[in-house]
Amino acid sequence: MLTATATRVLPTERAFLDGCRGPWRTNFGFHLTMSDRVDGEALGRSLVHAVAVHPKMAGRVRNGRWVEGPAPAPTELEDLPGCCDAFVDAPFDPEGEAPVRVAFDGKHILVACLHAATDANGLVGFCGTFLRLLAGIPESIAPVHTSPVLASRSAWTPATFRELRRLRAPTLRRPTPFPASGDPVGESESFTWALSSEESSRLTVRARAGGGVIGDVAEPVIRECLARAADGETLVVFVPVNLRPPASRWLPVGNRIGFILLRYDTPPDAARFKAEFDKVKIHAGYAAVWRRLGFNIKQAVLGREQHPPDLEAPPISVAVNNLGRIDTADLPGAEQIVFLGSNTPLYPVISVQSLGGRTTICARVRRHHGGREQAKVLVDAVRASIMGTEQL
Repeated sequence: MLTATATRVLPTERAFLDGCRGPWRTNFGFHLTMSDRVDGEALGRSLVHAVAVHPKMAGRVRNGRWVEGPAPAPTELEDLPGCCDAFVDAPFDPEGEAPVRVAFDGKHILVACLHAATDANGLVGFCGTFLRLLAGIPESIAPVHTSPVLASRSAWTPATFRELRRLRAPTLRRPTPFPASGDPVGESESFTWALSSEESSRLTVRARAGGGVIGDVAEPVIRECLARAADGETLVVFVPVNLRPPASRWLPVGNRIGFILLRYDTPPDAARFKAEFDKVKIHAGYAAVWRRLGFNIKQAVLGREQHPPDLEAPPISVAVNNLGRIDTADLPGAEQIVFLGSNTPLYPVISVQSLGGRTTICARVRRHHGGREQAKVLVDAVRASIMGTEQL
């Protein structure tokens, strides 16, 4: 049962809900490969229990509040791997359906989510709950509700407010836009590189040498994007930051991420990128929350409508998201996970994550930015850099 304190639609959620049916919608998803064939009836029962633990994942939006609704019923699809992009892109109806949908086919489970309900880390927690129930592992049914992000002491430090000033400072150079071919469309396409065990080990060795996984992925992506830059342009990299405590990386369900913006006019090496990311990630992450809060208050006081950003000159060039290493105990029965998103209309998103020693890297690009062709270019650049090859 949703409690009164859990039902109010938060301003950050409202921003995702406002455009959820049109081309400005932002969804994301996971493609899970399981060790055993999935039983649809058992999956349905596990989802019913999982939404009792995470009520928002069955919520409907009515009059500015989340209200209780039935659990999503899993759908059996043929050729599920080939349906991933359309499954993620399909718009949600927040008034009439749950903000998460689930499909299965053989050993595959596909999960798509409306960003208003949770971020990717929270979706890992939700998936972990229904996979534990599917595997017969006892799980507490006590509801887990989202607590305020700004309750953390780190959100109130002088370093955070210094980062807020830096985050709000205008850039002197125009960001490099990823070229669009026309008006935004709701459809996106992805390209995934599932590393073999040997390739995953090679990536781990490189990461430990100083650049980290996020640096090794970001370096070739930045280089590829800057190759498109005109004179006087700089690249703005968006990196999400999980603001949950390390002991509960995947819970609670909800949007508990900040972000950092890193600007480059020449490509950094992997070690430099990681060092700059590590230096500011926590304080800048909370600064981003303060920035969003201030913007929402200003909009409410002035009564201004939010207008979509200019597609030809977006404030961000590309996003790099390292979801991190997921323990097999967090997703029991799963052998591999691909982070399919998000499908933002403004810029490509490159995501990396690992499960049980297997790493996957996925780029998702809206069709007006080149779709699968451009997604493959970005992933191939990462693969060539990590594997030390020029021809793939």
